[in-house]
Amino acid sequence: MRAGASCAKGQRGRAAIAARSGNVQTRCGGEAWEPCPVDGVNMNRTRQTATSNAVAEKQARRAAGAKRGGVLLRKRPVLLLQTLAVMLMVSWSFASQASAAVDQDGRDTAVTTVDGSYARVIGNSFNQTSNQCVVYSVLSFDSTGTQRQLEAGLVRCHGGGLDNGSCPGGQTFVERYNGSSYFCTSGYSFTNGTAYDATTYRSSGTTFHGHIDGASLDQAGFGTSDHIQGYAWGEATGGTTCPSPAHGTFTIWQRYDSATGWHYVDGSSIFRYGGGMTGAPCWPTVSATDSSGGFDVQKS
Repeated sequence: MRAGASCAKGQRGRAAIAARSGNVQTRCGGEAWEPCPVDGVNMNRTRQTATSNAVAEKQARRAAGAKRGGVLLRKRPVLLLQTLAVMLMVSWSFASQASAAVDQDGRDTAVTTVDGSYARVIGNSFNQTSNQCVVYSVLSFDSTGTQRQLEAGLVRCHGGGLDNGSCPGGQTFVERYNGSSYFCTSGYSFTNGTAYDATTYRSSGTTFHGHIDGASLDQAGFGTSDHIQGYAWGEATGGTTCPSPAHGTFTIWQRYDSATGWHYVDGSSIFRYGGGMTGAPCWPTVSATDSSGGFDVQKS
């Protein structure tokens, strides 16, 4: 059972930016601890509304997840059990259903020595089903030795919340995994269709820092020569059917190199786990990336 972190609840207004090429609102200049990803010819971080692509592709890889005690628990690290999909049968208070389901559809970086992953994450539609959480997020995952993971994103839930209720639906979140347990903290409430800067990166030594609009966490143990990849995906955890329609957008997806800074993700593969809730991926369309690494996950 994962230990829950305290949830910092709050809300603040957000101005949507009308288009990728439109006006931008610089954020990193006021946060000295935060590296600034590349944004075209400007060095800034912004929020914006999304436009979408749809190019279907197929590829499969594996991870696993579980649900306990009437609240939703998150998946295991994305690569921890990629050759062994585990479905835990447990009792829970929502209904007579006894098994948890998880589906993840998105992309992972071709580079396996990343020092961070960033994107402007847009939850266009969630439509979580009964007893389910739907997530759009970016993460950094270290698969060497004792696995480590740090994830930042948006979540909406039908009942329960992430990590024993530590992060309720409707708020931003950052979650860390230390090799044995998950910890989650929540940030501000968010609006569908608005972009939020989600970042995980090596802040110093073997420590990664993750943050998104009101939530932040650190996780140590990311070795400087470890196998580390960046991910961006849509995830459905719990329930028996896929959310529909469901659409997430990741604009300006980037990877971080401690020596050279932020770079657009110009090489990636489609990542899928779980096969969907009814034998088909919950986000069957994972688009090709654009020139700034952006892509969409979508189910009509």
